[in-house]
Amino acid sequence: MKYRLLRIVNMSDDLDREGASVSVVIPSVFSAVRIVRESNFSRHTQQLVSNHNTIGRSYIYDHKNHFSFRHASVELFVAGPSPTDRELESFYSTAAEYGIKRSQIVFSDNNLVTGIAALESDMVKELYNASEQRQVVLSDSIKRLDDSLALYRAQDDLCDAVAREVMVQYPSVTRVVLGKARTLSSAAGAQSASRFVVLVETTAPLVQAELDKLQSWLRVRLDQKQVSVIQSSPSK
Repeated sequence: MKYRLLRIVNMSDDLDREGASVSVVIPSVFSAVRIVRESNFSRHTQQLVSNHNTIGRSYIYDHKNHFSFRHASVELFVAGPSPTDRELESFYSTAAEYGIKRSQIVFSDNNLVTGIAALESDMVKELYNASEQRQVVLSDSIKRLDDSLALYRAQDDLCDAVAREVMVQYPSVTRVVLGKARTLSSAAGAQSASRFVVLVETTAPLVQAELDKLQSWLRVRLDQKQVSVIQSSPSK
């Protein structure tokens, strides 16, 4: 931090020594404001480069901040094919969200390499490939999540449809609960297994023949080998 030096001279007649003085150091408010401004700018450029280190197929592998009396700028060192005008405009818009103006961004002429030849550098290749791999992994994760959600919704839709069909076929059935369950026997060496459980509440009990027929139909309709049908009376 810069300081201003203020020299105060005591003119009292009582002083025995001529020219006695006291030096007082006062912090410069302007210097403090400038330090805060430069610190904020450095933090914003670091966040921008960390979160958005590609421009099209170009890779930002380093940056350097420059400060003058009235101006702050960031020099970006980029390797890879030259970005298009649209890609640059997109990057400028992103930088503006971090408080960095277009006029404050400088691409180094010595490091902005045009063409695929820039990727011959092992370091640049590694950085570029790492970024591509992260994007692929992210896309795969999103696709798996979408597939899982789609399967979950499809199972929900199937269960709803089956429940309605059961109640149509068996008017005494007032409620149907369907779901997968894990079963485990107490027998020695027994392993857990999956089983589809269907609970039906009825106003009048279904006879065994009807339960067997319903169980066979559910195996086909749900495409499940193991289906258990449990009958109960409505709770009072």
